[in-house]
Amino acid sequence: MKQGFIRLYPRSWRECYGEEFLALIEQESFTLRMILDIIRSAFDAHWNDLVINQPEYISFTFTLRFRKELLAGSLLSFCAMV
Repeated sequence: MKQGFIRLYPRSWRECYGEEFLALIEQESFTLRMILDIIRSAFDAHWNDLVINQPEYISFTFTLRFRKELLAGSLLSFCAMV
């Protein structure tokens, strides 16, 4: 089950950090906090991948100004649904 979480991350991230990520989560006990942290960091990895690889879709100014607010709002919405 733990290995399925790596699929939440973008391919470029998995190619770079996948083995290290799998080794790390295999060593740790599975907690709700760990699951939420994995989901949050996967969201962040996708966001960064989008900004770096497809800058024409998101203006750099928008990213710098609203990134934290969007992440916090998304996480809050997710936690409210759970």
